[in-house]
Amino acid sequence: MQAPYDPQQSNAAPVRPAPTAADVQKLRAEIAHLDLLVKKLQTELQIERQYNQALETQIRTLTEVS
Repeated sequence: MQAPYDPQQSNAAPVRPAPTAADVQKLRAEIAHLDLLVKKLQTELQIERQYNQALETQIRTLTEVS
């Protein structure tokens, strides 16, 4: 005799083993690395904005003088 069909069981995600301490440490290191890259990009973007503002100010000054 077959077991009755259980639709919830067939849709269930496969069971994953719990992460090891080494896995958690690797993920934390990767997150820290990505966070550092984000901060670096934010700093570079801020520098670019300041540079663009300075150029716009120079252009405005030069066009007013002309």
